[in-house]
Amino acid sequence: KESSAASDVYKRQDKFSEADAEFRLLLKNTSEPQQLLKVQQSYCWVIAVQDPARALQLAEEYKKQQQDLMWQLRFLLCEGYAKEQQDKTAEAMLDYQRVLSYKEAETDPELHAKALVLRGEQYALNAAYADALTDLQKAYQLELSHGTKGRQNYVANALANLYSDSAVGDYDQAITLYQKSLEHWQSSGNLQGQATALFNLGGTYESAGQLELSLNYLNQALAIDQKRGDLDEIAYDKRSVARVLTKSGQGEKALVLLNEAIAHYQSSSDAQMLAYCQLSRAISYRTCLLYTSPSPRDAT
Repeated sequence: KESSAASDVYKRQDKFSEADAEFRLLLKNTSEPQQLLKVQQSYCWVIAVQDPARALQLAEEYKKQQQDLMWQLRFLLCEGYAKEQQDKTAEAMLDYQRVLSYKEAETDPELHAKALVLRGEQYALNAAYADALTDLQKAYQLELSHGTKGRQNYVANALANLYSDSAVGDYDQAITLYQKSLEHWQSSGNLQGQATALFNLGGTYESAGQLELSLNYLNQALAIDQKRGDLDEIAYDKRSVARVLTKSGQGEKALVLLNEAIAHYQSSSDAQMLAYCQLSRAISYRTCLLYTSPSPRDAT
């Protein structure tokens, strides 16, 4: 349930199709050069998640047309992100490094912050946590000074994800930032964003060993996703709630939720999530036996 760069814009396929048509029309009708560049840049980021090969082609094409270094760097960053979506993470990292190697990149706070976030996330994936923290903290300060509320929220969430990683384990910092993210989504009325923030709070409290608070937030996330009617998210939430219930010694309640989640993943043919749920159910069964079986002394 973690966000990623540009994924909050037209993430779903139906919204992507709608955006694609709108951007094609804008590209056709926009004649002012600087405005056209902005449209091209936005289009590259929007399609990078759904169609990275096309985004990569466009980024390379737009970059070649430019004499202006700053616009070359902006398109290079989108090019790197498209490569990341294709799992070419080493190549993507080289592009992020290249963008940040130019001092000129620092003159554009949005470009600078976005490049730092993308590089920081790659550092985290490669367990270079100190480097990841340096990049994400710097990006967050840049966005607090220069960014929109939306960009501030994105970087805050990325930083919170890092703080909540067990390898970093700064749960208090993560909770503070996830709370800020929750407030952001509440103020904008975005239910999906609220559910994600609540889910992340629940997961962080679980990692911190505060199971009662974890259940509170996870159940709030589940309630919102049920209101939204997102069946995949509902099943995912139920597995997470069940995991915490099992840790709390409430294995029987956990089994009810896990059976419901398993039924969903069986019908949707999601083999990976089905396997995860079956493993969680096995753990819950074992917990139930531990709590209900007589001790050796009782048996005698």
